[in-house]
Amino acid sequence: TQDLPGARVVPQTPGGLGGTGKPVQIVLQGPEYRPLAQLAQKVMDEAGNNPGLANLEMNYEERQPQLVVGVDRNKAADLGVSLVTVARALETMLGSRVVTTFQMGGDEYNVVLQARDDQRASVGDLDNIYVRSDNSGDLVPLASVVNTRETTAASELRRFNRMRSVTVTANLAPGYAL
Repeated sequence: TQDLPGARVVPQTPGGLGGTGKPVQIVLQGPEYRPLAQLAQKVMDEAGNNPGLANLEMNYEERQPQLVVGVDRNKAADLGVSLVTVARALETMLGSRVVTTFQMGGDEYNVVLQARDDQRASVGDLDNIYVRSDNSGDLVPLASVVNTRETTAASELRRFNRMRSVTVTANLAPGYAL
């Protein structure tokens, strides 16, 4: 631990309930997941040199496809489209938004506005969403003021003691004690 400033090592015997079943667990905590995952990979690389450890794994994998949508602020400003308008259109069409309620038979129901599943399944569907220009009142294709990039993210973001964490686990090789 002397080589890792700020690291605090607390050895303990894993409990029998809710654990991974692997006797070696190294929990890394910090403010962001990607740097934690990079550090966890370094820990795995170093631990892989230890003949007493086997079946090393970490619980952070970026396999979930994700679409990052950014707003071209200059183009949006030139066309008279506010960031709030873009955000509201994305929220409404790709997520959902409760726009009002109605009562029927003594029960109150939310009215949810959202694009159909087949109208929000691909990046090309952004071409079918329009927003109104505050300057001219014309409809502007949303695709003309946003840019997209496809990336991956972790399907599960874990925490330990309410902090972001990545855990490296390992079994002991035959003949090695904890």
